[in-house]
Amino acid sequence: MLAAIHGHLGEPDHARSALRSLLAAKPDFAAIARTECEKWWQPDLVDRVLDGLRKAGLQLPEDQPKPSASPITPDAGSTAAGPLSVVTADSGSTRAVEGFWVAVLPFRAPGSDADLEALADGLTEDITSGLSRFPYLQVIAHNSATAIKGRAADIRAVGRELGARYVMEGSLRQAGSKLRLAVQLADAVSGAHLWADTYERAFTPESAFELQDELVSRIVSTVADMNGVLARSMSDAVRSRDPEQLTPYEAVLRSFGYGTRATAEELSAALSALELAVRKVPSYGDAWGALAQLYGQDYAQGFNLRADSLERGLSAAQRAVELAPNSYIGYCGLAQVLFFQKEFQSFRNAAERSVALNPMDGNVVALLGELLTYTGDWQRGLALAGRARQLNPAPPGGTGMPTSTTRTVRATIVARSVSRSKSICRATGFPTPRSLPHAVSWGKRMTPPKPCGISSECARTSRPLHARTSRSGGIPSTWTG
Repeated sequence: MLAAIHGHLGEPDHARSALRSLLAAKPDFAAIARTECEKWWQPDLVDRVLDGLRKAGLQLPEDQPKPSASPITPDAGSTAAGPLSVVTADSGSTRAVEGFWVAVLPFRAPGSDADLEALADGLTEDITSGLSRFPYLQVIAHNSATAIKGRAADIRAVGRELGARYVMEGSLRQAGSKLRLAVQLADAVSGAHLWADTYERAFTPESAFELQDELVSRIVSTVADMNGVLARSMSDAVRSRDPEQLTPYEAVLRSFGYGTRATAEELSAALSALELAVRKVPSYGDAWGALAQLYGQDYAQGFNLRADSLERGLSAAQRAVELAPNSYIGYCGLAQVLFFQKEFQSFRNAAERSVALNPMDGNVVALLGELLTYTGDWQRGLALAGRARQLNPAPPGGTGMPTSTTRTVRATIVARSVSRSKSICRATGFPTPRSLPHAVSWGKRMTPPKPCGISSECARTSRPLHARTSRSGGIPSTWTG
């Protein structure tokens, strides 16, 4: 997009520099430019973007074909690589009973301060409840975990006693008006620490509820969301197993591996496992929801592992929300598919429902906030992106997909560019956009790039040219273009 903008502005040096960055990340972009642009934008804006790229020096094939607009109807009775069929055999339970149980031990508050003790109890209970919002986590009941309170025990012994694979514990200390909370998550089988963090806050008894809400949301999102510590650990534990050996529940866990290894090979393995899972247990709504999300990724990233990814994704998402109407996973999958089908009002409805069902999944909140921004709903999109960054500002390193911070940066750049693009609109012939208040205060400190040439009308379908992530991190490989 930056290459096209500078091309329209008559700034050849900047345009060529941006184009070089684009082609370094995606050498074959010229051959697929129109196809990729049409995923995200309406035809009139696609033509303007391509014209800007030509001015930047990109050589485009004159006969570049446009993708067919006709839907592909799945064939019945295909195998795992083909459309999904639903078996009518007894499906059993929709949630496997095996798995990775999580226990939150009572947080410790040394001393006899009643306010600190109440805060410790509140944190323990609310973190347990927050983790329960994630349907792929099996959480030991709060009352069961309180039996450990006041006992100094080895993590592995506690895990065996409670039947938990993962154990979280924390401690509170106070010095004057300052509070320090130390939290850690351990694997109760090996005894290894998976994650630990320390939070320092000002504390008064009157602010206990506000402090509790902020800390609970941040801790829960960090360890539990789809790119979180628990999801990564559980996915790694089953990743090496053959898809046919996985239970449907384990297939869902296996699919989280794509978040850390955003490659065609990883996506193919995750798709195969989930397609097999919904054949085994066709009533397992979360498997359908995870499958819908991966079909959306297959289309968005251009892997094209399935010829009719969006149609498959819509069908899977509809099954998911029908079978598990209180699970946010299905609505997230539905929202992604509807976005790429440019059904923006239905997309907004599904996105809001997903966030309402689980506002603590920072990964999902960031994704949907970014997509809302690209539809033109700047204020709501930026609010969600900023909320995601508050939930999890520094997610675990090594993820292949964009982080909440990355998504906030991208959404803010697009929104601010549009709101300040009068000169570009004149250069490109777009109508002047309406002004946009900055919904993310953190974003105000950013130095924005050159304003983009997208009007408020045309920007309803806007986002970067291609969503494929680089192999080294969260920034999409074509974002710099």
